[in-house]
Amino acid sequence: GVIRHVHFPRSLAGHPRCNSELMLQNVQETRRMVELTWQHLLAGLQLGLISIQSTAVLEPLIDAYVSFTQACAVLQMVGPRDKALAPLCRSALPGGATDGSAVPLHPHNILITKALLLLVFDMGGVLGDSWSMVLEVLQRLDAALIERGLLPDSPGRGE
Repeated sequence: GVIRHVHFPRSLAGHPRCNSELMLQNVQETRRMVELTWQHLLAGLQLGLISIQSTAVLEPLIDAYVSFTQACAVLQMVGPRDKALAPLCRSALPGGATDGSAVPLHPHNILITKALLLLVFDMGGVLGDSWSMVLEVLQRLDAALIERGLLPDSPGRGE
């Protein structure tokens, strides 16, 4: 095969197809699309989180869920972002348990927890009050792992 050298402009600012006005219009249109669809899209994604047991099917669904949540964060749409984050937090808990009761830890809990950790790592600076929800879930997961003997209990935990 022949490799061709393609010359890209050093700056896209002067490019007629990429200017700040067009970029602002794109952001506004994307916000409008999210505003019109987020509740229905989120309902479908949440249904998948609780009903799909196959990790092969769940992984791309979680990726889509995380992408949607990140898009809401980038667009500074706090309501939809937090509405997406809450079920993700609940689904990370074993069996969806929120009362600390002992329930089996399944592979999908691990996948969702991994996605949640990556998501908050990326969005940490914009989570604001949502950090309390995330930290509560991580604390409950920590307790569940200790209860199952998967993590050693160390001094100072739970204080």
